[in-house]
Amino acid sequence: MKKIIFFAATLLIAASCSTQMATYSAKTASLPYSLKAVPMTSELNVSETKIQAEVYDKKGMLKKTGEDWAVSEALKKVKADILLEPRYEYTYDNNKLVSVKVSGYPATFTNFRQMTAEDAETINKLNSPAAETFVIIKENAN
Repeated sequence: MKKIIFFAATLLIAASCSTQMATYSAKTASLPYSLKAVPMTSELNVSETKIQAEVYDKKGMLKKTGEDWAVSEALKKVKADILLEPRYEYTYDNNKLVSVKVSGYPATFTNFRQMTAEDAETINKLNSPAAETFVIIKENAN
């Protein structure tokens, strides 16, 4: 009798199992126009006044997370795009980073335009002689 109950239970469990198979397919989109990368350049307006911001989290935070958060808060204050020469101060409590303070010079990007051969020459002059990357712009003869 025990063998019959065991066999029936095994059969019932085996019958309730099923195999599922999923198939996915993807298509690539064809674009009607060819895409062309166009190097761009801009001006950077740097403030002469340093700004600072401090962020807190009693629970603790990762160093990189705290730095990014502090920079974000500093840039929000003055509506800037980037913080130059950032300096960080860290406060720890029981080996947990609880505060990050940042100071630096805010800057904004302006006058975006297509890069010219003259711009490329200037960038190449500013790069070190050991630089492996050079910017080359060919002027179209249109």
